[in-house]
Amino acid sequence: MSALDPKRTYKTRNDSMRTSQVRLVLAFFLAPVIPCLIAAAVVQHSSWQSSLRTAELMIMVAWVFSAVLALPIYLALQKSRYVSLGQSLVAGFAIGFLPPVTLFLLSPNHPGDYSADSGGIVMIDGRLTTHGWFGTMAGFLEVGVLGIFIGAVFWMITFWDIRRFRRPFS
Repeated sequence: MSALDPKRTYKTRNDSMRTSQVRLVLAFFLAPVIPCLIAAAVVQHSSWQSSLRTAELMIMVAWVFSAVLALPIYLALQKSRYVSLGQSLVAGFAIGFLPPVTLFLLSPNHPGDYSADSGGIVMIDGRLTTHGWFGTMAGFLEVGVLGIFIGAVFWMITFWDIRRFRRPFS
């Protein structure tokens, strides 16, 4: 077998860059799909049609968050030459958690508003009760955890090299 065997394939730097660019584009589009489908199936118990509709909305919001927030964060992290799984998880949580919290905190109070759920009174005179704060924060944390899963799938699609994966006891 000669050094320049025509049957042997050679990976050039351009091939490697092209592959990583394709993986990156696929990751931005596909990473939200599986976590959002699972989350919608867990949240919606009425029918599979409503679960799919919920998943569609979640995926569209995740794509907007990816374009507006995740892409600049990725480009900033990429300058360090290596994006770790931990960085992807933290960024995913921040991208899922911070925008709803910010919008919630910037929304004006509406005096006279009152609401309750099956657990108790949520809002009195436009202000959240303790029960309301816990419920609201729980919702924000759920979205943050969804962001963690999206960040993990993004990292796996973009950076995980299956050829280097070795089982621990083989």
